Amino acid sequence: MKDLNIVLIYAESGKILSFNITTEKFQDNKIDSQEGMKISRMGTYLTYLYLLDSQNNKIYRYPRAEGGFGNKVDWLKEDIDLKNVSGMAIDENIYLADGGKIIKLFRGKKQEFNPEQSATPIRFNKIFTNTDTDNIYILDNPNGRVIKFGKNGEIISQYYNDKLKSALEFAVDEKNNKAYFTTSSELDAIEL
Repeated sequence: MKDLNIVLIYAESGKILSFNITTEKFQDNKIDSQEGMKISRMGTYLTYLYLLDSQNNKIYRYPRAEGGFGNKVDWLKEDIDLKNVSGMAIDENIYLADGGKIIKLFRGKKQEFNPEQSATPIRFNKIFTNTDTDNIYILDNPNGRVIKFGKNGEIISQYYNDKLKSALEFAVDEKNNKAYFTTSSELDAIEL
């Protein structure tokens, strides 16, 4: 949560930890959860936390509150299959990477979004964007590439590197033209 200078960590136990960048301290956060939730993705926008529950096809929104987060609300306004979502990114929209497609949501409803295709079919494994980026970035593991899209869906450029085939997560520093990614054994970067 950029506005609050905190980094959030979702633990397998269902606990949310925050790390305050200013004080350099960790803190447990209270969060309203229920039995049977399977949180597979997490993101923030302003002072809201969004958790994607792939088991129940829900996205929950939590407002920041003293000592943690307030009561959750079901953010989705329509039924959407979220079982295969492998990536989530948020600016004022929520974008979900779902293998063969990108799902764009605004205020809980699906929006029309048809990203341009390339000669080599795109596998939408992970997605990155936020309020500070002008573009949307896709990690396509099988083809070892990061694809840079404009926010209207046109391909701007593609970056290839064999190391991307084993990337687990990635983030982009648009200002410095770098994509950072993790594998099972390292943190690495490529120039964009």
